[in-house]
Amino acid sequence: MRICVTTFGSEGDIHPYLALATGLREAGHAVVFASVDRYAARARSLGLEYATVGRPWVDKSGPEVAAAFRERNPARQAGMFTRLLEEDLAATVLGLLEVTRDVDLVVSHVFNVAGTAAARAHRKPVVVGHLFHNTLRQRRSSPLGSNLGRLGNAVMWRLAEAMTRQYTDPPLNRAVMAAGLAPWRDILFRSGHSELLNLVAISPSVVAPDPLWEGRYRVTGYWWTPPSGFTPDAALASFIEGERPVVVTFGSMGGADSRAMTATLVEALRRSGRKAILQAGWGSLGEGELPPNVLRVGFVPHDWLFPRAACVVHHGGAGTVAATLRAGVPSVVVWHLGDQPVWGRILERRGVAPPAIAHTRLSAGKLHRALERVLSEDGFRERAGQLAQAIRHEDGVSTAVRAIESAAAGTGRSRVMA
Repeated sequence: MRICVTTFGSEGDIHPYLALATGLREAGHAVVFASVDRYAARARSLGLEYATVGRPWVDKSGPEVAAAFRERNPARQAGMFTRLLEEDLAATVLGLLEVTRDVDLVVSHVFNVAGTAAARAHRKPVVVGHLFHNTLRQRRSSPLGSNLGRLGNAVMWRLAEAMTRQYTDPPLNRAVMAAGLAPWRDILFRSGHSELLNLVAISPSVVAPDPLWEGRYRVTGYWWTPPSGFTPDAALASFIEGERPVVVTFGSMGGADSRAMTATLVEALRRSGRKAILQAGWGSLGEGELPPNVLRVGFVPHDWLFPRAACVVHHGGAGTVAATLRAGVPSVVVWHLGDQPVWGRILERRGVAPPAIAHTRLSAGKLHRALERVLSEDGFRERAGQLAQAIRHEDGVSTAVRAIESAAAGTGRSRVMA
C-alpha cells in the first residue's frame, strides 16, 4: 500500500507517528509523512519521504496563549487552544488534499482534523491514532480519570462531550469545510474518530482497555522511534556523572512567568540538596544566573536523558509520561492543561509518582516535599522499574502495523506497494 501518515503538534505528537511511519515502511509499504516544515529533517533522517504541508511552523506565544494556560474550565481551555490552531489546521488541508489524492490509506492524529478531512474528501480509508484516552468514552472511568460508577461515568462523559463540542467544533470545522465537507458534530469525541480503526498508542500495562473500546479501538502499546544515538557535550557529560540528577522538563508548556517558575524550581532544588538538569523548553525556563547545582540545557532526547535521572519533574504530557515509564524512573507531575491531570492520577495509582500538583498552585515547599518523598521512598523506583520491564516487552509499532494491514485488507486494499 501507499500510506500517508500525518500529524500536527509538538514533539510529543510527532515522535510516535514517525515511529509508526518507520514501522510501516519496514513492513514493505510506501509511506509519505506529511506535517509542518519543523520536522522534515527528523523524518528524512529516518529514511522517510516527507511532504511539507501547512504554514511555516511558529512556536505559539503571547497573551492569548498565556490566557489559555490560565483558564480553569477544561472545555473552554480546549476551545481557546483550538482557536489558536484554527488557521494552521485550515491551511494544512490544501496540502493534504494533494498528498492524499493517490494514496491507498491515511493514518492521522486525532487532533489533526485536516488529515481525516482530506481522507474523507477523497473517500480514502482513514485510521485515526490516539496518544491519550480521555477523548474515548469509557465505562470504568470519568473524563477526569476518577471512577464514579457506571452511571456516574456515563453522565460525566455526556456532559464533557456537550461542553467541549460547543467550544471546539466551530474552529475545528474550519479544516473540515476547507476540505469541501459539511461541518461535523462532536469532533474530538466522536466524528473525528475513524469508522474503520482507531489505534490507542498507550501501554495496556498503564491503561487497561475499556469494554467500550471493543471493536473500533485497539490498544497497541507505545510507538517508539529508533534510539537517538545522542552524544552529550562536555558540560552535560561531566554534570551527569556520579549522583543521578533530578530532571525538570515542561516541554511545550508555556504561558507562565518563566522567571517566577524558575525561581520556584531552583528554591525547591536548593532545599532538596540535589543537583538538577533543567530543560528550557518552550517556557524558556532557566534564563539568567543559576546555582552550580542546576544545569540548563536545550533539547536533549528523553531516551538518553531520563534513564540517567533520579526522577523527572514534568508536566504530564502523554509523550513525556511514556518516556518516564519506559526509562523506569519515578515522576513528579506539575500539570498545566488538558489530559495532564488524568496522567498524574494514573501515575499516582501505579505508585510511580506522588499526587500531581497544578502549575498554578506550585510552590517551592510543595515541590520540595514531593521530591523528598519520591527520592526517599524506595518503592517509587522499584515500581517504576517493574512497569518499565512490562513496557519494554511490548512492540506497539508492530501491533499497530498488523492492525492497519488487517483493517485495510477488510476494505479490499492491496498490501502491494503502489
